[in-house]
Amino acid sequence: MPLFSIIIPIYNTKKYLYKCIKSVLDQKHKRTEIILIEDCSTDGSLNVCNSFKNNPSINIIRHNKNIGVAKSRNEGILASKGEYILFLDSDDWIYQGCLRGIEKLIVKKPETEVIIGKFNSDGFPSSNNILFKKGNSNTFDGNKFISFINQLNYRPMVIWHYIVKKSLITNKKLNFVDVKNGEDEEFGARLLCFMKSCSLYEKNYYWHRTRKKGGLRYSMDFQSTKSFLKILIEYYKLISKINLSYEKRKFINTCIQFAIGEFSARIVLHNKKEINRLSLNFDKFTINSEISLDKIKDCNFFLLRKNKKSFTDLLLYKEKVTKNVLNKLKNIKFKFNKIYIYCAAVHGISTLLILKKNKFKVTSLIDDNPTLQGQSFMNVGLISGKYFLKKTKQNSSKMLIVVCQQSIKTFNKISNKLKLSGINNNQIVHIMY
Repeated sequence: MPLFSIIIPIYNTKKYLYKCIKSVLDQKHKRTEIILIEDCSTDGSLNVCNSFKNNPSINIIRHNKNIGVAKSRNEGILASKGEYILFLDSDDWIYQGCLRGIEKLIVKKPETEVIIGKFNSDGFPSSNNILFKKGNSNTFDGNKFISFINQLNYRPMVIWHYIVKKSLITNKKLNFVDVKNGEDEEFGARLLCFMKSCSLYEKNYYWHRTRKKGGLRYSMDFQSTKSFLKILIEYYKLISKINLSYEKRKFINTCIQFAIGEFSARIVLHNKKEINRLSLNFDKFTINSEISLDKIKDCNFFLLRKNKKSFTDLLLYKEKVTKNVLNKLKNIKFKFNKIYIYCAAVHGISTLLILKKNKFKVTSLIDDNPTLQGQSFMNVGLISGKYFLKKTKQNSSKMLIVVCQQSIKTFNKISNKLKLSGINNNQIVHIMY
């Protein structure tokens, strides 16, 4: 029986796929199976898969229609034969020798259910090094690990740095929710709440490549909003049905707050027709579900009122989100003649839409994502933070900077940079969704 089953969902990653597969084969680990799930690529990725078809350690599953990454991973779990399951994105790769290192850890600590490997990335988050700081323990029981990441205020947003015992997945029926966005974090949250033991693999394990223009933070279509609605409901179901410890409830409530923020920013972008479609999905997601609001830290969320007017609730919620943003500007005590929005992710774009609809003129968007430079949104141009900070040295006394970063830590970094460039504290507004 294989020790490791490495599940690789594939869709249009021909440029990177060979290196991904080769990084596993180069481990020369005889007790590893590779499950390639080809999800109807149109770029020749299937040809790359077929070039490995004679390798006995590789199982190629080819779809007749595109089903998405969540269902593909679920299919890979069902097909797997290994004791531990690893999830590898088809444009990423794993470091040389890591499987041998992880096997040694398993031999030393056979009771461990989840191993977290060190990853590096060319995007956000750039690494999970905060978990591996000198002096930290590298072995935890489940509750202590949750307490550890709560103290760090660390959200383990990605699934590909976990090595998971298959028995944990099957016993707890851990499948990926079929959504466009957020399935990694929701799966990971349930995984961490159910595990009894966790170990850290302290050497480099995984390299993540960022190809999308900002990824999840910049997704603004209907399917993304629907995804976060469904993810939010799944969190509510989990916290209502399972008797979680204080630390685990605190952790899930943090996940809920993140999902609410993502959903809140996106609902602003939709018209009545689209909100009606969302309400139909809300009814579908919550049918026969028992949600206990008393277990939820902040349940002041219109969607969960116990009536059958979800369309009205969603419209009211959109109105509330809009008012919260406008109230921030109403509280400004000085006269400003220029507004800059620091963030071109969904939270910044939603803020831009709210301000424009209410007759505020926005001078520019600011974002440090190099792939966005030179673009415009709603006829408002985008500049880099570096360019803006250089520009503010000329005349900044009547500028208002609306910072839409949802992380307090990131907001503080931006705020400190602005202050060093001559922006006063009362000129900086933080918008949280």
